[in-house]
Amino acid sequence: MCDPAHRKKVLSNVHKVGQVNPRLKRIRRLELEVFKDVLVTPDKNSPENVTVVELGGGSGYLAREMASMGLSVRSFDPNPRQPLDFPVERAYAHELPLDDSTADLVVGSHVLEHLPKPYLSLTFREIRRALKPSGQAIIVLPTSAAMFLTILLQPLGNLRRLLIHLKRLVGLGGSVKKHPSNNPLVPQEESVGVKLVKGLTSRWLLPAPHGVGKTALHELWNWRRSSWIATFNQSGFRVLEVRSSGLAFSLHQLGGERLWSLRRILGQLGMSGSIVFLLRPVPRRIEGAGTESKMEAGNGYAFP
Repeated sequence: MCDPAHRKKVLSNVHKVGQVNPRLKRIRRLELEVFKDVLVTPDKNSPENVTVVELGGGSGYLAREMASMGLSVRSFDPNPRQPLDFPVERAYAHELPLDDSTADLVVGSHVLEHLPKPYLSLTFREIRRALKPSGQAIIVLPTSAAMFLTILLQPLGNLRRLLIHLKRLVGLGGSVKKHPSNNPLVPQEESVGVKLVKGLTSRWLLPAPHGVGKTALHELWNWRRSSWIATFNQSGFRVLEVRSSGLAFSLHQLGGERLWSLRRILGQLGMSGSIVFLLRPVPRRIEGAGTESKMEAGNGYAFP
């Protein structure tokens, strides 16, 4: 379970970051369109009969979009972003305040890459517990292409940061976004040498890691499609379908709306920045008394 000190830290530190920026909202809407058909027709249910649980809801923007389809949505985040677009309950993905077998769908958009392995395993266990026996999970994750473009465009990111600093020096305003490693699930202790190397590479040679990877190069390798699929399989989930968002983007958020057509072209050429996985828990054989056994798809999954 999560360290109480870490829990207190994260729950008392609500970001005052404002609403999600328009470019990111557009990306999220496009990703939603990719799996919208799964939301509205899982097992031929009507939307009002579908219960969706969202992990890492942030400001609740995606939850609001799903609720507008008539779905019953509960969104959770350990640190909701203000102002909220939709009610987001404070909870970790591995400690959901839900009864067993209550969700038809569990949705997580750009969440799992921020979870260290021990918590990732617990989160998969919690997803399985919350899902109904016929339930499915929709997981949106970044790709190696997104990190490749981020590394490739690092000089432009540095240039933008330099220009913003110059504007501030001459009194024209501007601010530089900082991305401190404030994930309470990630140990913060590092040696001086590691901090020095990460500081130099993150500032000038490589971008800072986006998730829990040690460096951007680690994430470039770990965000491969085959790597994500292997993680799902090891966690007791079968990949039913894989869909690309079809849109290229870097984590620098360079270019804004002006490069949208180019993003589309690169995305269709295999440089999509995000990928959508449709998952279902793998039924496991649970040994009963004597020689009898049964297949169980919902609760009772025996993790190693």
